Amino acid sequence: MRIADHYTKEEDFRKHTIYIIKGFENHGPIEVARRYRDFAMLREVLLIRWPGCYIPPLPPKNIFNKLEAQFILERRAGLDAFLQKISDIFVLYHSQEFQLFLKFSGKDFISEVKPMKKVLYEEMVHRYATNFQHLSYIQTGDEAKILISRFKSFLGKMQGKFQTMRQLSKNAVQAKKAFYTGMGNFQTYVASVYEKEVIAEYEDHEDLAPIFTQENSEVMNQKAQKMRDAADNLSIEQVDSWLRAESRDLHSLMEAIQQMEKHESLKRKLEEKTRSYIERRSKLSTGEFNWKNFWTTQTKEAQTQMLEQKIEKTKNDVMNLGLLGNMIILVLAYDGIQKFKTNKSQKFYALMGITIQNELENLNSLTDYWTTLQKNHQARKADAPKLSNLVEQN
Repeated sequence: MRIADHYTKEEDFRKHTIYIIKGFENHGPIEVARRYRDFAMLREVLLIRWPGCYIPPLPPKNIFNKLEAQFILERRAGLDAFLQKISDIFVLYHSQEFQLFLKFSGKDFISEVKPMKKVLYEEMVHRYATNFQHLSYIQTGDEAKILISRFKSFLGKMQGKFQTMRQLSKNAVQAKKAFYTGMGNFQTYVASVYEKEVIAEYEDHEDLAPIFTQENSEVMNQKAQKMRDAADNLSIEQVDSWLRAESRDLHSLMEAIQQMEKHESLKRKLEEKTRSYIERRSKLSTGEFNWKNFWTTQTKEAQTQMLEQKIEKTKNDVMNLGLLGNMIILVLAYDGIQKFKTNKSQKFYALMGITIQNELENLNSLTDYWTTLQKNHQARKADAPKLSNLVEQN
């Protein structure tokens, strides 16, 4: 599944970008048009319906609402990465939400998927039990909770460090571009011009070859152009881009942990609500004064029946939230975090390999330039004594 194309469209006096998603499944080809806001709603629904699961991040919103070409290309790459990551997560790819995203052909995907934000805990328990059977043999215990707690602590510590690393990376990218571009310009517009236009005026012998400007040859200028080209040869820029994506990835896993905590908090609130209903029922049966019972016009029997229904419902919700909470802990600890770590290791070292290779190519362009310059300089030094001897003989 990938984004095959995009185009900009104006609607209600505002421009927005349409992304064309293409892919192929057993049932046939897929082609659908989606906006960024469709991706955002899909992710929001996935977060609600798949708590504890790692939901891949989206590229950041365009807070200035400007659709420059470079921004659109970067966003397209980020959305494409989102699709690729979802496709690699079996339960999310085959989920009802994502399949609707891929196959809904109507005009308003958001209106179609938005009702899914309302969930039934009993249905979620069944869905988790069905999709995460490979974790059913593991007993929920302190080990899983400790693993999650430690990883949460790690993520908290990394937030500040990532800000520092991203600033250093940004500075390195800017410095690299300035260096290689500056070196190429130095050769073409500074050193060679100075040698040819200024130093030549002080030379006693025109036969001495220049070292920067090769007469009747573009060798040095070609080598200078290679240095300028090195400024655009992606190396540390890839690391900078990776750091930005990595920061969003870590935030996404933190969101999964927060979803787990949200369900734990909700379970505690429902337990408290159950106790409140039981207390009201008790006071109602004994005739003890209670403000909530006092201000109703219902009969004692109707109030009792209503409280019984609420107690039964909240108890059922608490039970399902307890089951769901245990499943979320297992999914997060042994599916989300473990796979997250493994994938990070593989991708990091693969990225380093590409970065090293590209930066070595950049350094080769520098080495080639300075080696050629050295040969020119040595040739000039060799010719200088000969010309001096010739002058003395004359």
